[in-house]
This record gives sequence, C-alpha cells and structure tokens, in this order.
Amino acid sequence: MLGEDVHLIVVLVDGANVSAEDLIEHCSRQLARYKVPHSVSFIDALPRNPMGKVARAELAGYVIQ
Repeated sequence: MLGEDVHLIVVLVDGANVSAEDLIEHCSRQLARYKVPHSVSFIDALPRNPMGKVARAELAGYVIQ
C-alpha cells in the first residue's frame, strides 16, 4: 500500500517449465504477504556489469507496468 510492488525476474535453466502463477503461488506459501511478487518476467540471462556482478539498474527495464 505504501511501498513499491515486488516484481520477480526469472532465468529458467534449460528444460525447466514453470508458469508465473505457479511461482507466485509458491512465494505466497513461503513468504510474508508484502514480499510476494505481483508480477513475473522471464528472461534468457541476467545482465552483468564488466566485473561480472548482476547489473541491477538494467533489471528495471524488465518490469512491466
């Protein structure tokens, strides 16, 4: 209500198959309500910076508004 919505960005391993609804349902059973994602994006690979760390600022572009 007062903060931002949680968005889940997922990189599936080869051969894996899972739906956004399944992931949200799993999170709702394991996490506090405010931590459960409201939306999910599936991407091929996480963006990395030159040091090999995840480029978090670039992940904002994957969020669906």
